[in-house]
Amino acid sequence: MRSVIAAGLVTAVAATCLAQAESPETKDTAEPAIAVVLGKKIAATDRKRISELILKPLFEQYAREQKLEPTPEELDLFVTASEVQQQETLKKFGRDRDRLQEELKAPTLSEQERKDKETKLKQLGKILQSLTADKPLTADEEKQQRAGRRVVAEHFVKAWKVNKALYEKYGGRVIFQQAGPEPLDAYRKFLQEQEQKRAFRIDDEEASTAFWKYFKDDSMHVFLKDQEKAADAINRPWWMRVTPAQE
Repeated sequence: MRSVIAAGLVTAVAATCLAQAESPETKDTAEPAIAVVLGKKIAATDRKRISELILKPLFEQYAREQKLEPTPEELDLFVTASEVQQQETLKKFGRDRDRLQEELKAPTLSEQERKDKETKLKQLGKILQSLTADKPLTADEEKQQRAGRRVVAEHFVKAWKVNKALYEKYGGRVIFQQAGPEPLDAYRKFLQEQEQKRAFRIDDEEASTAFWKYFKDDSMHVFLKDQEKAADAINRPWWMRVTPAQE
């Protein structure tokens, strides 16, 4: 009997990205503005979101100008790789659960060791229960699931294409990030050009310092030191490296 993934692991990882991507757009307001991006004001009350509110519209405009919309083939590849990765991760969790169950049979475990393993086993059980449905999905549920995966694919693939295009144009160093490698120096050069073109400005000194810190403070990041590996990481995202599932 086949197991059905009830909640995609990649969807969970992407939750933060999607929340940012779908957040309300900045609207002109009577409140004091600390910045302006593509003609829209950013209010002082949105100070903590200034990076998101500046980067999102600028990257979206760049994607439109450079025609970086994901193709159906690119989206299909992401969705397929996501499904393979989900199944492999689920199998790993299952193996970890079985290993812990065997280890708990050992009579030589200390009380603390037994308690730690029982806690881990309980956590794994909850994860597996949340990821695996008890019965096959209905046709409507499968349709909704595919649509959800497609939405995730749209955001990840477009972000990758923007990163790749910026890296090809500006080069520079690449950093590790949870959602994937980022061409940090390319981001900074792109933003400096956009600022010079008056695509955005930050009028508040404190907000400006906070915004640029991410792009200028090397101590915040872990860099890919090998330039060839950095280029490969940008050009071939994780979903292009997943081996198709064997039948």
